[in-house]
Amino acid sequence: MFNLADYPAQARRDFVEAPILWPAAVTHAFEGGVRDVNKLTNLVFYMHHRERVSGGVGEPLAASERDFEQLATEWKAFKTVVQKVLKGMSHATPGSSTAGSGTLAQDFTDFVKRVRRAGGRSLSAADEKALTEMVAPLSAEDVKTLEWILVLWPTFGASAKMNRMTDIVTAAVRKTDKRESARGRFEEAEGGAIKRRLSKAAKETAFGQCLNFLVNEGLSELYAGQETKVAAAISRYVKVAAERKKKRQAHGGGTLSILASEMRLEGLVGPINILEWKGSADKGHHDPNPVELFDRLSSAGDGWYFFLASAVSFHTFLIAVHVTSAGASRSYFEIQDGQSVRKTPAQLKAWFDDEFSPNTKLASSRVWQVYRRPAD
Repeated sequence: MFNLADYPAQARRDFVEAPILWPAAVTHAFEGGVRDVNKLTNLVFYMHHRERVSGGVGEPLAASERDFEQLATEWKAFKTVVQKVLKGMSHATPGSSTAGSGTLAQDFTDFVKRVRRAGGRSLSAADEKALTEMVAPLSAEDVKTLEWILVLWPTFGASAKMNRMTDIVTAAVRKTDKRESARGRFEEAEGGAIKRRLSKAAKETAFGQCLNFLVNEGLSELYAGQETKVAAAISRYVKVAAERKKKRQAHGGGTLSILASEMRLEGLVGPINILEWKGSADKGHHDPNPVELFDRLSSAGDGWYFFLASAVSFHTFLIAVHVTSAGASRSYFEIQDGQSVRKTPAQLKAWFDDEFSPNTKLASSRVWQVYRRPAD
């Protein structure tokens, strides 16, 4: 049974204000003495379903409801979210100018509220400095969790703000291009075998949907021996994506962002690399040049490098880069449901820029490096 009166005053105010404040509501409820994860999950669930609340009391889920299975799955997804917030978001920084409530969830929510009120298309210099200071003392695990929250956060204002926030957060733990490359380098024989099997599966697949190919074929090839970590990431992805797809929120169930964020938490991929869309919908291009990004992240010697990619936050595919001749020669392969195609640098750049033109939403693309083995 959900009764809003059972929660502290500040959590009740968060509840009334907006669903986007769920991290603050959880934080205030926890600090006010509500420690039961199911009660905290109820708080988040009913924040998103106020149509079920009357007089501060929530209508319980009933198996006889038409949407019971979907709502139950959504509740479980929120529980996963709450557990992550409680487990990984605590950071006490006494004396720090960014230390407010003592929890990252609260500090970050306060920061986002301030950014939303400020308006404009770009993050201000003051906000960039504040976020940099907030992230600086965090552990690698907390930074990954914050990346995860940024991807799940409902969209607000200009996407350039969200992208810049992501850049600042990931920069806190991003290694040099060469060190990231070293984490992702597959030896010639192993990487070549993976690429051949991926290409064969891509051409023969009957899934008919790009993300399904990645989940059902690509990950098992790329992460042989890491089935437990992959399964954990996929399980969480399915729960969260179902809820967000229903609500048509940013980075919904049809994109790679949620799955990649779950894999990031498991140490299976590197930080997000955002390729901003510059220019008009029909004559724009990505910045940085995607080929230059792949070259930088394949600089640890000869072998194979693999990347998860989401073009204009819509289409999902794999990029394989084969490096030979002591790094002097590179071949690029675009692998997706139905095909595996070798491309020249010019063709690969044109594919990113032109394949989905016009980019009516001026959406960015995203790339994650596949790690050879799990990393912090």
